[in-house]
Amino acid sequence: MTATAYRDAIILKILSTLLFAVMSTCVRLSTVDVPTGQIVFFRSVFALLPLVVYLTIRGQFPSGLATRRPGTHALRSLFGCGAMFLAFTALAYLPQANATVLSFLSPLILMITGGLFLKEKPHPLVYAAGAIGFGGILLTVLPALQGPEIDRATLIGTAAGILGAAFTASAMSQLKRLTHTEQPGAIALYFTLTSSVLGAATWFLGDWVMPSLSTTILLVSVGLLGGAAQIAMTEAFARAPASVVAPLEYTSMLWALTLDALVFRLLPDPVAFGGVVLIVLSAILATVYGRRSR
Repeated sequence: MTATAYRDAIILKILSTLLFAVMSTCVRLSTVDVPTGQIVFFRSVFALLPLVVYLTIRGQFPSGLATRRPGTHALRSLFGCGAMFLAFTALAYLPQANATVLSFLSPLILMITGGLFLKEKPHPLVYAAGAIGFGGILLTVLPALQGPEIDRATLIGTAAGILGAAFTASAMSQLKRLTHTEQPGAIALYFTLTSSVLGAATWFLGDWVMPSLSTTILLVSVGLLGGAAQIAMTEAFARAPASVVAPLEYTSMLWALTLDALVFRLLPDPVAFGGVVLIVLSAILATVYGRRSR
């Protein structure tokens, strides 16, 4: 790997976190008028356009879509789609920074469950990270439990965020299996197609609405930004080792806090912000020590 490749990987990864953050802002703005399933549909359908163009340029469409593991693709896509539904639900109820930091719990959940159920032996600090992360969650919801009435929106959003992180961890476990034999473009495209179908299926619930022009622009932007972010992330990991690229995921907190302040005029509650810091710390510990077995 050359210094130029490392530099490009860092730039692309930071760009991907920025694009995902702007996408999340568009999702949060859309949830005022549009149900979650409809947002998932737009997110997935309009992400197909940049993904297909990208795969065509790389000469991987349609030849790169051949797979020997359709069942694993299906599991990864179902877990990933469930995570998307829950993440968008969290964005509907929480500030973007809070919803973002809860997604950082997914590697921590993956490491701990691997130790408990898969007979893996993670580093002892992974369990310490779990305790720190749990304390962070308690701090983030503490302001919602104070005062004369419980803030149910915060509790619902937090529960959705934690459950979404668990679904993401399950998707990650399937993704690890796929990356040994499958093209990254194929993994992304099958996931996007599955999410499109499941998002469209929510139409039968009868809660879809005819969006206004401004909301339609937001929904289309969600898909295009999501697709572009996936491409930037894929290219980043193709240019440098995961140990270089993955820690840059935490720059998404900077974008989330900035967008909360600029778009929604929201500043973090000091107690809840302390919880955010603890969750980020727990995620970093899990990432650093997760692969160090006893």
